[in-house]
Amino acid sequence: MISSQIEAFLNFYKLTTEDHEDIKFINDCKTFLTGNIGEIVRSMKFSRFLDKVVEKYNIWEPIFATNVDKIVRVGDEFKAIFEIKFTTNGKDVLLKYNHYKTLKLMAEKLGIPVYIVVERQGEWYIKPIREVYDFCQTGKYWNKRLRLSEMAKLSYEMLASILR
Repeated sequence: MISSQIEAFLNFYKLTTEDHEDIKFINDCKTFLTGNIGEIVRSMKFSRFLDKVVEKYNIWEPIFATNVDKIVRVGDEFKAIFEIKFTTNGKDVLLKYNHYKTLKLMAEKLGIPVYIVVERQGEWYIKPIREVYDFCQTGKYWNKRLRLSEMAKLSYEMLASILR
């Protein structure tokens, strides 16, 4: 049902343009979204599979499974890991502590910089993961509200310097 709603929206959007580049972009979006919906379902199923193994085989150490949004390789060298976050209020993003800790450990153990990036109204904001602190407990989870005002605006030049 969701994928048919997305397809209907994108087909309607196609009617509003005759630009070949826009139409190609819309078709690419449809392919990407359809694949990602399937990936989300499989990811949730795999998480349930992990939970069952932990329970069945009495694994007592905490297990934290998380995804990574973008790992960027230039040639044979890993340059950066980007965690893409979404702002619901236009002011900040929610960062969960265990997700943060996994990303921070990846940066330390692999020697690859990790950045939080947020897109808002056509502008990108960036913050290195090493500069994120001050988590507080909300309910049973530790979180941080990372304000966009604490982040730098990401320019083409800045991104190019990260990739060099």
